[in-house]
Amino acid sequence: MLKVGSLFRVAKVTTGCNLEGYGAGSAAIAAATVHLKNGTPEQMEKAMVLAMSPTIGVPCTPRVLVPALCTAHVGGAILGGMYAGRLCTTVEMTVNVPFDVMFAMASLVHKESAHHIVPTVVEYMEPFFQRTAEVESLVSEEVHKADKKRIEETLEKAKEIALSLELFTTGSLDIFGHESTVDLDKRIVVFDIHGLGEQLKPTGLLVITDTILNRVTLNWKKGKRTHIFIDEFHVVFENEQSGIFFNSAWRQFRKRNGYPTAITQNVEYLLDSVQASTMLSNSEFVVMLNQAFSDRAKLSKLLNISDEQMSYVTNADAGCGLIKYGSALVPFINRFPKDTELYRLMTTRPGEGVFGSGNAS
Repeated sequence: MLKVGSLFRVAKVTTGCNLEGYGAGSAAIAAATVHLKNGTPEQMEKAMVLAMSPTIGVPCTPRVLVPALCTAHVGGAILGGMYAGRLCTTVEMTVNVPFDVMFAMASLVHKESAHHIVPTVVEYMEPFFQRTAEVESLVSEEVHKADKKRIEETLEKAKEIALSLELFTTGSLDIFGHESTVDLDKRIVVFDIHGLGEQLKPTGLLVITDTILNRVTLNWKKGKRTHIFIDEFHVVFENEQSGIFFNSAWRQFRKRNGYPTAITQNVEYLLDSVQASTMLSNSEFVVMLNQAFSDRAKLSKLLNISDEQMSYVTNADAGCGLIKYGSALVPFINRFPKDTELYRLMTTRPGEGVFGSGNAS
């Protein structure tokens, strides 16, 4: 409890009430709840860690200047602390973070928040500060006019941000603002973004990637593996945000018994992305078919393949190329018989097969 009390001192030079009231308040309530329930010191430390965790990085409003926010702020600390205290005295759970670590992180994060987050919060909350008529009467008219103009500009900016989001919730781009009609419990689920416009494509890629990651995680918990196939893979990296998000998801796929396979004909465009290049260089299994000169040069450098070995993907026939598996390189020839039903289903060559003739149903 002495450590919690010291948070009040730290808060005076950082972000004020969001650290001393919310963070220390939640931890103090958690400790008191465990004490009232005759809990152990170990349970008390666990409860304090859990109570403080969600308060870290919460920006100051500043609440004492805005009506009602302070009440909700204190109430949140009470509810969070009581929940953590009761949880740790009722359920046997693993909390492996020491309170000292959580305490140290809180004091440092809130100090950074004072410099980087609080100015923005103050900008948007200032129009709602409580004001005293007696004090306002002492302020010059010029200052009042400047404040009014700044407040109007802030409110207009907030309105523009809200309207830009409405475009994706109730506006013309609200395709993802409804309950999904896709049955995600099927064994095979296919996402097609071909029909998405340029404005919707970044949002669509983020939604699809998040959905795939959730499915991979669910299967992983059930002890199942998941295979993910992404055609025209370079499209993912046309947008910076979707590229960053998918790069993170790719690493999580591998950790959660997922087997992602990326397919693209636009290797040069893909290699222009640092994230995509890193993903490719870290891939255990790579199949290379016929490559253009510029693509061969980049692939040779990225994957550390000699010019002699790259000759297998120079003017190569269909179905021929080079496999990189770990540190091994294997040339291959796979000429698939054209007079088979499988060839007719798999080929995308114009004029051939189900898809090449344009008669796919």
